[in-house]
Order: sequence, then C-alpha cells, then structure tokens
Amino acid sequence: MKSFAFQVPPLKGNLRIQPETLDTQPAVTPGVSAVSQLEAKVSLLQIAKGSLKRMGVELSEMKTFIEESLEKGEPMPHSLVESFVSERILRIKGYSETASFLGQTLLNGGSGVWGQVKGEGLRFVRGSALAQSSEGQGYAVAIENAPKAANLLGREPATPESLRKESLIVLREGQQEVHYRVERGITLQGLIEGLQTSLWKGGIDVSVYLAADGRLAFLHNKLGRKPKFQGMSLKTRLVSHLPGSFVTSLVGEDVQGRIGGEVAQGEGGFLQGDIQGRTSGLTLYYQGKLSHSGQVVGFVQVIQKGMLVPLDGANKTHERLSLPALTPQHLGIGVSNRSGFGSLEEIQVKTLLERLDALRILEAAQGELTQMSRELKQKEEAYVDLAIKLLQEGANPKEAGEELLSMGKEKAAQMAKELRYMLRPKDLGGSDRMA
Repeated sequence: MKSFAFQVPPLKGNLRIQPETLDTQPAVTPGVSAVSQLEAKVSLLQIAKGSLKRMGVELSEMKTFIEESLEKGEPMPHSLVESFVSERILRIKGYSETASFLGQTLLNGGSGVWGQVKGEGLRFVRGSALAQSSEGQGYAVAIENAPKAANLLGREPATPESLRKESLIVLREGQQEVHYRVERGITLQGLIEGLQTSLWKGGIDVSVYLAADGRLAFLHNKLGRKPKFQGMSLKTRLVSHLPGSFVTSLVGEDVQGRIGGEVAQGEGGFLQGDIQGRTSGLTLYYQGKLSHSGQVVGFVQVIQKGMLVPLDGANKTHERLSLPALTPQHLGIGVSNRSGFGSLEEIQVKTLLERLDALRILEAAQGELTQMSRELKQKEEAYVDLAIKLLQEGANPKEAGEELLSMGKEKAAQMAKELRYMLRPKDLGGSDRMA
C-alpha cells in the first residue's frame, strides 16, 4: 500500500545572518574558541538525532499496530487502545521534552522558535532561524483566502434503490486507481466504510462523506490547488454525471494571507512568513471559514531561542541554529480528516474511521521526523568540516618562521585527524533512518 506524502512545505532561504541584524539571543560563549563551540554543537545535534530515532520507533510501532488491526478487521478493545497508543504518544512527548544538552532542551522549542497561537482554526507549526521574536500580543494573522480541498459531489442521492442498481465505483488519483465492487444488500454506512477502507489500501488520499442532501461527497485530505482526482459509478449517478463516465474533482485553493502585516506564501493550509521579513520561515496552518477577505483570524506569539554558531575563527560571523519543536502537538499538523484530529497528540483509534485517520497523522509525523533527521545530519557534518577547516587555518599565521610554520601544520594535521574521529557523525542507537 502507498504511503501518503509528507505534509509541511520545506523552509526556504539561507540560515546565515550577520551579527548586527540579530535580536537578543543566546550569544556565542566569550573566551571559548570557535572550534570548541562547533564541537559542542555537533554533540548537541547528535543528542537531538538520537531522540528523533527513538520517537521514530514509537511512531512505527503505532502504525504497524493499527495496520494489523485493519487487516484483521477486528474491533479494538478500549483498554488495548489506551495501553498501546496513548502510552507511545506519552513516550514521544517525553523524548521531545527531555532531550537536552548542558541543561538546554532541544526539541520542545527551547532551542529554536517557541510559538503560541490564539485564534480559531489556527495552529503554530514551526519557526526558522530567521524568524524574529514578536512583541505584545504577537503577529496578527490576516487571511485573504481560506484554503479548500479538491472535492467531488455525486450527482444523485445515495438511496437503497441506487445502491441496488450500482455494482462498481472507481476512484483515480495520479497512477493509483481503486475499483470498489458494491455488494448486493449493502447499507449506506457499509458502503462508505468499505469504500473508505479500499481507498486507504489503494493509496488514494481521499475521504468519503455523506452530504446533507444524501449525496456521496469525496474530499481530498490535503488542502490546496495541487491535489486532484477522478471518480466514476458504472450504472448510476452516485458519482458520475453520466453512468460509466469519469468526472474530475473541483480544484482546491491555497490559503492566502499575511503574518505581522507581511505577505506570506500559501501552500494548501500552510502559511509561511515572508523570506525577506521578520516572519521569515514562520509556518502556521489555517483551516476555517472567513466572514470577509483580510479577516484577522488570530495572533501568533513568537520567541526566537535559536543558538548562535561561529563561522570563522575570530567569532565575527555567525549563523543561527534553530531546532523546531517536535512534541506530539506539533507533529502531524495539516492532515484533513473526518475525525477532526489536529495533530498526533489528538489521535484516537477505537473506530474504523479513527484508525484510518490516525494512520494519515502518523505517516505525516514520520515524514517530518525523517526530514528533520536528514537536516540535522547535514548540519552536523557541515560543522565537523568547518571545525577541521578552522583548525587547519589556525596553523598558518602570517608572521611565523618556516620551521615553526611546518611544526604548526603537522600539529594541526594531527589535531584535525583526532578531531575528525572525535566529531565524526555518530549513529546513536542504530541507523539514522526513520522507520
């Protein structure tokens, strides 16, 4: 079966910034060499990677547990749900809140952007190294166009008579196609559940609803203009406008708006701050209704807690290392679902519908951890290489005798070799790959 795509759009732009543009943040430690500070940051990143791996294991166990229950088609006892899923969500919360380096927490916003929103339908997703702290009640969030999902509405109501006539419903998304055979005597509820399960198994990320007027409604689980799909009912107009003919979903819409008065980039329900502004890389998620275009739907308070990392031996140029909060309430945001789960923290798996929706949240959360693990590994390797470079540069003073310079180079080479071994990207607890 196909896994559904990772949700949150990637951050854009360079993390590097000059000291004079920084607001008040944890400073580069006075009197400590740039190489020593890079060594500390490598250790910090390795600890964060180890915690991400453990979180990934918990997600994988939950996903396997739910998938097996769906294959068996057996109801889940409430006690089993509480003892298995809830316990693992608590473990993930524990890993994200206790991962620390020298007393500084790493994965709960303590080493990056801390954010809190106030407003219905609005969620804080993450910040970036360039996002600046807000003042007062925070940055105002104005939405000019609310996001919508691609959707398809059947042509006639789903009645017992139409169900008796129909034999086949087909949905198609990209290269995936699901053929659902309608059994004789099936109830409307049975049709919706059976069709939903078939779509999940076939890798089509679409939810099935019953509209207020009794027609079948199909809604893509990702908001925005990119997703699209087609549907067909063979003998009736339960889906098709003409029996046996495919009909294409209506195009969805991306969110449009401003954060702190700055034009933000919208993709699906995600709104990302202006790359050139104070809100650069600040990512929010909005799913709601507007009374008018430009409506202020809420505010986001932001505190930048990113760490400064030296980029030269003189400690004159730096970049900010900002780790995102990855607690259960920050994972799996932006997955539309009938159960109303807003994040990993909220999932339940007692019913068939909840299990299907929980899987989408889990897959999105796995994608986020995989991406973050990859980014941390790249940054770790970059800091190791920079430390070696600075160490070698330190052995080339402008005013030194030939013999002294030669000795300095040999010593630097030996130190570089030792440092390379000591700071090599470590695999804490196993492979870096997320399950």
